Amino acid sequence: MAYARAAARPLPHRRAQSRRSAAVIPSAIFRLADMVTPTPGGASVKHARYNLGIPCGTRVSSSVSRYDTSCEIHPPGTVLVAMYGGFQKIGRTGVLQRNAATNRAVSAILADRQRVNPAFLNYCLVRSQPAWKKIAASSRKDPNITKQDILEFQIPLPPLSEQRRIAEILSSVDEAVASTQAVIEQTRTVQQSVLKRLLSKGIGHSRFKQTEFGAIPEPWKVVPLRTVAHIQTGVAKGKKDIHDPVELPYLRVANVQDGHIDLIELKTITVSASQVERYSLRPGDVLMTEGGDFDKLGRGDGWKG
Repeated sequence: MAYARAAARPLPHRRAQSRRSAAVIPSAIFRLADMVTPTPGGASVKHARYNLGIPCGTRVSSSVSRYDTSCEIHPPGTVLVAMYGGFQKIGRTGVLQRNAATNRAVSAILADRQRVNPAFLNYCLVRSQPAWKKIAASSRKDPNITKQDILEFQIPLPPLSEQRRIAEILSSVDEAVASTQAVIEQTRTVQQSVLKRLLSKGIGHSRFKQTEFGAIPEPWKVVPLRTVAHIQTGVAKGKKDIHDPVELPYLRVANVQDGHIDLIELKTITVSASQVERYSLRPGDVLMTEGGDFDKLGRGDGWKG
């Protein structure tokens, strides 16, 4: 991660909103294997078989999928779990709202509805996503979770009526979060539009000139960033034999989002005491990611301190 320090007013700072689940005090703890109904194939949790010859997204009838291909159709209420496909995707879950097939990276769980509510089960799995990642990363060449991992997973089991109520409350929270997120996205769209106009048209200008960035007001200049700011990369991880070590919190790519700094989960790193001043952030510093997955490159925001 890189950051630029310039003599400029700090950008507005927005902390990411955290999504919290209600705590559940269970009357008992059960393995997931005890909470599902066996399917005709004899497996309660099954890998969806590969769909040969049918492009992804094509709608097919259940008779065609069952006899002419190897698709397995899962009914509404089936809980899906991502088993692999990238470390950040492992353990993602959802509940089917319609008949659907999945690929081999997803396992389908048919809950015994006399004992467990599918929506409640899904929230239990959502809450445990960090545990899935820990399992996936343990002594395996390619991070993944297996059918057996899912079968051995334990969940709290309140009475069915309480499960439904808990699921309803959490669903209401999800809807509120979705509504808020929609407003945030709309605000961001407006912000980007205003930003684009101000940074290309300025305020009150009538004469423009062409540059590599397009037309800009005639009095404006285009200069290299290095001429107006000090550019510095962050501290490197994994160093050994650090002299006079000091452990400090640090920002990762996951903390620097698109337009805000997420401080909900901060990790620490060990650096030499003599390097603390060099790597310390100050109000007004502008952070920008330069590593991570392709969709994470170039994210940034200002540090308020």
